[in-house]
Amino acid sequence: VDNNCVVRARGLPWQSSDQDIAKFFRGLNIVKGGVALCLSPQGRRNGEALVRFVNQEHRDMALGRHKHHLSNRYIEIYKANGSEFVAVAGGNNSEAEAFLSRGAQVIIRMRG
Repeated sequence: VDNNCVVRARGLPWQSSDQDIAKFFRGLNIVKGGVALCLSPQGRRNGEALVRFVNQEHRDMALGRHKHHLSNRYIEIYKANGSEFVAVAGGNNSEAEAFLSRGAQVIIRMRG
């Protein structure tokens, strides 16, 4: 993943989906599968996402949307690197990893 094509978006509403983030960056080309929602160690969304664009020009235009609004929240946009994107998109969840290392075969997540 090219380091010059990734941004970190902070301050997202927790219920935001990848489609909401794509709408926020409307007019800019995000690669297919290029929105990675960051999760807390408990597996819940933490209000951050990494977004991968097709080139550096689109990434630079995305940085220009720093402090623009999504719903009623302003979103902070920062440069990020490709390794951060891969780590988040790869779904590295330490809690799940620890559980599976103890010989468990199934994880069921329930809310409500």
